[in-house]
Amino acid sequence: MDYLINNAWFAIGLWILLYLSDYVLTIATARLYAGGADQHVHYEKGLELTPIHQRDVSRLRWVSPRFLLILALTSAALWLLWESLVATGYDPQMFAFVLGAWLLLEAAVHMRHLRNLFTFCYLKGSHGVEGQIRYKMWLSYRMSAVDMLSFTALYLFLFFLFDQQFILGGAVACCVAAVYHWILGARAKRAAAKEIADRDAGPTAQDG
Repeated sequence: MDYLINNAWFAIGLWILLYLSDYVLTIATARLYAGGADQHVHYEKGLELTPIHQRDVSRLRWVSPRFLLILALTSAALWLLWESLVATGYDPQMFAFVLGAWLLLEAAVHMRHLRNLFTFCYLKGSHGVEGQIRYKMWLSYRMSAVDMLSFTALYLFLFFLFDQQFILGGAVACCVAAVYHWILGARAKRAAAKEIADRDAGPTAQDG
């Protein structure tokens, strides 16, 4: 931990590795989904929940200019944070908090990727499963929010045990992600309800 929070290049390199593997696992999972797993589970607007990446993931693109731009910007932001902290008298705990927020959130996301990869491998070949379940977008967001809240609770428990700002950063980041996905789920649910209401009201308006 000391080496991680006191070595900017190592920290940034670890971030780049995790962020890249996040995208690779996303595309690998999406390919399994499109390659047969979707016969048993259907997500209303695809697997990707982050709006900015949905188009590239739906197209199964291994190389995404948008993703690479975000990776470059976030890596630069980490470096600028490091430089600003060094210039003002380095506070390792502040850097540890920010680094924990980014890395431990990615750790939580990776756990979900690995679970989906394992599940979709079986779904693709119809091993141990029958029928199909269909998820509305708002429910997908709420399920993700519950996942993130679970990791928030885990990281808070570990923080109280070890009193590490790195772990606290992860707890805060997962909590923010949970709230964000819950809000997106609420918006998606309202949009779905409005769409149904407009569709139902359509014939009535024409008849009048």
